[in-house]
Amino acid sequence: MHTKCLFRSNLNLTKVTQITMKFFIVLSIIALAAADEFKVRTTDDLQVFRQECGKELNITEERLEKFKKWDFGDDEETKCYIRCVFKKFPIFDDTTGPNVENLVKQLSHGSDKTEEELRTEVTKCVDAKKDNENECSWAFRGFACFKKSNLQLIRASTKKD
Repeated sequence: MHTKCLFRSNLNLTKVTQITMKFFIVLSIIALAAADEFKVRTTDDLQVFRQECGKELNITEERLEKFKKWDFGDDEETKCYIRCVFKKFPIFDDTTGPNVENLVKQLSHGSDKTEEELRTEVTKCVDAKKDNENECSWAFRGFACFKKSNLQLIRASTKKD
């Protein structure tokens, strides 16, 4: 009788341990998902990213001032600067390209358009990387396309609350 009781006790302890472990696994997954959630960036974030990218790419202060005024050329330095800033947001990835969902979330901040309307606009400018195209050109091509008709929306998306 005593052995049966001890066996049941160990069996119950094993079940409790399994349930506890499953609970912690689920909590860990939720925590990881929350940590990976996109955070809408502000003008302050943009200023930091501009400085970091300027430093990483050795861009002159004079050129950075032009970028701050939304004065962009079509040269390699500008393209790599845009890629760098976009990666820091993060709205661009070197492997997968533009992150549509993050772009929509960022652009919806300061916009009266619905997320679906924004997604439609964004996807017009999202495509695969072309053969012999580097990541800087890929990021810049999407930016240039979207900027043509949505510059005010881009500017408004980083305004302070």
